[in-house]
Amino acid sequence: MRSFMRCIVGAICVLSAASVPRAAAQCGFDWRLANAMTQVDGPIYAAVVFNDGTGEALFVGGDFDNAGGSPAANLAKWNGTSWSAVGGGVNGVVRALAVHNGALAVGGQFSMAGMVPANNVALWNGVAFSALSTGTSAMVRALASFGGALVAGGEFASAGGVTVNYVARWNGAAWSDMAGGMSAMGVGATPIVRALAAFSGELIAGGGFTIAGGVPVNYIARWNGTSWLPLGSGMDQAVHALGLLGADLVAGGAFNFSSGVYTSHVARWNGSFWSAFGLGRPAEVSALSVFNGALIAGGGFTGLGPNGADSLARWNGATWDPLGAGVDDRVDALAAFDDELIAGGAFLMAGGSPSAYFARWGPAIGVLPDITQPPASQTICPGATAQFSVTATGSAPLSYQWRKDGMNIPGATAATYEIATAQTSNNGQYDVVVTNPCGMDISDPATLEVSTDPTITQHPVNTITTTGDNLTLVVLVNASSPTFQWRLDGINLTDSAVINGATTNVLFIRPVDLTHAGNYDVVVTSAGCTVISSTATVNVTPGIPNNNPPTPNPNPMDPCAIGLCAPMNLGGLSMAMMGLAWWRRRTRSRRTIRRR
Repeated sequence: MRSFMRCIVGAICVLSAASVPRAAAQCGFDWRLANAMTQVDGPIYAAVVFNDGTGEALFVGGDFDNAGGSPAANLAKWNGTSWSAVGGGVNGVVRALAVHNGALAVGGQFSMAGMVPANNVALWNGVAFSALSTGTSAMVRALASFGGALVAGGEFASAGGVTVNYVARWNGAAWSDMAGGMSAMGVGATPIVRALAAFSGELIAGGGFTIAGGVPVNYIARWNGTSWLPLGSGMDQAVHALGLLGADLVAGGAFNFSSGVYTSHVARWNGSFWSAFGLGRPAEVSALSVFNGALIAGGGFTGLGPNGADSLARWNGATWDPLGAGVDDRVDALAAFDDELIAGGAFLMAGGSPSAYFARWGPAIGVLPDITQPPASQTICPGATAQFSVTATGSAPLSYQWRKDGMNIPGATAATYEIATAQTSNNGQYDVVVTNPCGMDISDPATLEVSTDPTITQHPVNTITTTGDNLTLVVLVNASSPTFQWRLDGINLTDSAVINGATTNVLFIRPVDLTHAGNYDVVVTSAGCTVISSTATVNVTPGIPNNNPPTPNPNPMDPCAIGLCAPMNLGGLSMAMMGLAWWRRRTRSRRTIRRR
């Protein structure tokens, strides 16, 4: 699955996916040469990928009259090869685009959308425009879909006749205030909202404000659904763009410090604190995106990083690099579409060639990796082998790196990753990063669950017994509907005249003889998993034989008959015979006494 980022200027970048076949060859990246079919005649300020019912396409907004040589009033659609108009466009500049509830939300400074009166904000459903009540009182600069509502930010004080102070939400029927909106204090501070983004279950707003909902926030704030809160101690100047890089929020703007840390125009928030990206930038960042796994920054800067990137730069994890020969002027919009990075702005040249206001960066030749069969989730028994595999296409050579819970697994660099004798410590989320000279693709995660059922809580114990005695062995387990099979020296036992419970958790043998000595264990099975208990060694010692067994009908008064004599030999005379002689003598004595 080809992963890339959909981005809109001043709003969130959202992971999406697409796959477009290309001829296989060695791969490199460069700027795509422009022609009359790829040009627009004015600056582009916003871009987003949207499906209007005819397939995904790139929609751009700005301050232009024509796209690809055809009329397109400030709003146009790029299908990967050509431009087309969008419902007659709007009669003023477009500053923000977002996808909301299956429609394209358009924001800016205009009064008509197609033939529909619409003040600064409108919705396009692929067929027609619709207004959102009476719109806003001034320019909309940012849009985002959040919590089922469309949130707008900008320079307006009211929306739909309601005082909202530069940020408002549309619930499908009316506009409403968000805890009093924004205000500003300090030199150079203005309450304009320039960027909106969803992050970690909250809405993030950036701009020129210093107070949100009455709370000091310093140019960036988070909305938890009921109130505005700060992110650290905020910035020292305005925030112009927001995006995501992995699990972190990225902010770009005119600021130099974030919560007291020198970050110079672009910073990363991990949910707890701000940190910087490399060296400083000589001018502000106004657009952010992620393409081919790397953070892309656009703006009005020059000479960024050791290789001197102008207006457009890529963060390689350690430094900022240019994209080829770059562009010659400001970049205000970035988006990923059709395996290409799209840049829009005020520039006229890209990669040293004419490419007015719109430029495309992508593989010059070759095919990006595309995962066609991701690894599958699995539940296995303890000690079994877990195996994950992936199928991917793209220009050779393809390289693989498996990860567990987002961390690289050392040595796991083949299309298949195997865990022999898996245990519960191996449980987690596994994915694979596939790369080639063109770029990378990341699979959906697969879950590994090593079952804990059954678990033996008490093993059978070693026992010493004597022939003729009883033998009891017990196993206790934690399991659902377990089955048992006792074994002696590895051979399954079966119930018989002397063996009971061969397939239960209690094995009982009565009476024991010498053949019952040996090593006992029990095989426990539950939920398709099997465990074997530890071995219990049973030693059987022979009992002392009885040389004079009792007669079939013993005298009940015979002490041997009632167990008062032992089958032992003493000097050749059995204790049984001695006892009998004693009994007879005693009987005769009693008879003599009675006669007397």
